[in-house]
Amino acid sequence: MPCSQYTAAALGESYRAITDVAAELVPEDFARPTGCEAWPVDALLFHIMLDAQRCLIALADPVKQDADTNAVSYWRAYAAEDGDDERAREASAAFVRRSAQAYEQPSALVRHWTHTACAAVAAARRFDPTARVATQGHVLTATDFFETLVVEATLHHLDLVVALSDGLPPPATGLQLTRRTLEGLLGRPAPGHWADVALARGLTGRRALGAGERDELGEAVGRLPLIR
Repeated sequence: MPCSQYTAAALGESYRAITDVAAELVPEDFARPTGCEAWPVDALLFHIMLDAQRCLIALADPVKQDADTNAVSYWRAYAAEDGDDERAREASAAFVRRSAQAYEQPSALVRHWTHTACAAVAAARRFDPTARVATQGHVLTATDFFETLVVEATLHHLDLVVALSDGLPPPATGLQLTRRTLEGLLGRPAPGHWADVALARGLTGRRALGAGERDELGEAVGRLPLIR
């Protein structure tokens, strides 16, 4: 399978897994906390939907410019530009919360997410793998773009199920792509005995590292979290 089709398929798996989680929620679940401190479940689901929407917009208007970032460096560039803008982060978080609360019923949000996610994946599967897209102020190949979306979906899937007793983990393919991205940001392979979920949560600040884990990472500890 060509790489771009592989990452498009991985995006489909990642979004379908989030849909499966959302479909099992009862109304009170949508107010539960998540791994994103600013957002309960409904707001986080809305935020993930904005990524699927961003995918549709980018694929509808491919660009001719050369790529200026890839699936790994994208995260460095984004953090460098926006990582310290606290006011912008707070405004964005408030917008997402208000938007999620505007749905009359949580089920309407789930339907909106499901339709948007399915459309994004369908567009990704049909997209010209040699084309490039613009997003977040950067240009990426289709393959790299899909990979960034998979990584974001994987991390937010982990966030989504923090307070859900029956929340299943993200698909293995998404976890593997996330591991590859984090090791790229780390600049070397992570300890092989770290499970994919533990690695994803630990290197992105979603769980505290033990003393032994910090020793294994050495100076790289000072660069955590690798993805916010």
